[in-house]
Amino acid sequence: MRKVITMVGTSIFDNYREENTSDTLFKRYIEDLKDKGESEYGEEIRRIRDIKNKIAKWINEKKLEDKVDISAEVKSLIKLKEELKEELEIYLLCSDTLLSIVAGEIIEEFIEDNEEMFNIQADRVKKEIIKDLQVSNREKFEDGMNRLVNKMYEISNDFWENVVVNVTGGFKATIPFLTILAQVNKCPVYYIFEKTDVLIKIPNVPINIDWSIFEEHERLFSDIEKEGIKELSEGLKDIADIKAIVEYTGDLISFNPLGLTLWKKYKERFELFYISPIVKEFIERKENKLVVDNSLMELKRRLLNNPDHPDLDHKLHGIDLKGFKCFKHKERNLQVRIIYTTERWETSYGSEELNIYIGDIAIGSEVHNAETEYIKQFANSLPKIENLSSYEIYRIDKIIQGEGY
Repeated sequence: MRKVITMVGTSIFDNYREENTSDTLFKRYIEDLKDKGESEYGEEIRRIRDIKNKIAKWINEKKLEDKVDISAEVKSLIKLKEELKEELEIYLLCSDTLLSIVAGEIIEEFIEDNEEMFNIQADRVKKEIIKDLQVSNREKFEDGMNRLVNKMYEISNDFWENVVVNVTGGFKATIPFLTILAQVNKCPVYYIFEKTDVLIKIPNVPINIDWSIFEEHERLFSDIEKEGIKELSEGLKDIADIKAIVEYTGDLISFNPLGLTLWKKYKERFELFYISPIVKEFIERKENKLVVDNSLMELKRRLLNNPDHPDLDHKLHGIDLKGFKCFKHKERNLQVRIIYTTERWETSYGSEELNIYIGDIAIGSEVHNAETEYIKQFANSLPKIENLSSYEIYRIDKIIQGEGY
């Protein structure tokens, strides 16, 4: 099954007007609504209902073979069904404009009512509205593009080989950003040019990205992601690679759509944890780095997928962990105990994130020795690990780590 991400524009209204030139009321409705956003939907419900009724009547009067041409989105999706020859899961992404939203609702209903035309089950078409995605205000457009980038990563769920990007509809201003995103993630981009019936595929080109800029400045980019904006230190202001991926507001910087695209791709490859100075010393001193890495990855997996698992809150007798918890785990026949705490937060572009702070670790004989030994170790460590601002980022390469299992 292929996930087809389709931007939604207003071609369905243009096509109706071309065939119904005498419908001046419809034309006036479209002109009146073209600059309105989602927040005004309720106020315009009467005119929206009239538009939908007119479009529905127009579609129903068409022969089945002519319904293919009701909109650019419908035509391109049918062409993609023929091209891909497999079942589709369709995501209709609407801009934060009233007409795009209404068009998305009409197209979604049309697909559900004609699922055999699209090789899709009715429950596999989903409509999403991308907040702030409009072209009348540059600052809001940047915010909307970041939300769009985030939504595309959310849909992909790290499996870009199953994703197709359809840029036939929607704002033309989004095409360069979506093309770059698709190239970075090696997924195909398709579109139908204007009134033609030709489905065009933008081929992937070899792209070699130098990730060192993110490796060297992980804390900066992590802070931008969390805080939305960040003051750029004097020593970083002249680094061209940073300038290319951030938006400046005075001395403050935030991700631009390219920067967010690359940062999220970086985080698909690397898992980032925050470790105390004690844990940093432990990792540098020990030879069982793979056990540490696997245990940290398992900790995050359980926090995301099974947060009520009892091993995530292993009780230690006679010790107050002061907001921390103990993770009980066994890795490669070694007992592992990890003192950790978490922080959940939401980015400015709508993604939910989880920071994991690792305060202390005990492995193997340190745990098998009398239970009280590692508990004493943790008790002694607590005053030294409470200051989370002293923690450093610890990076785990998911590809290398996966090979270690």
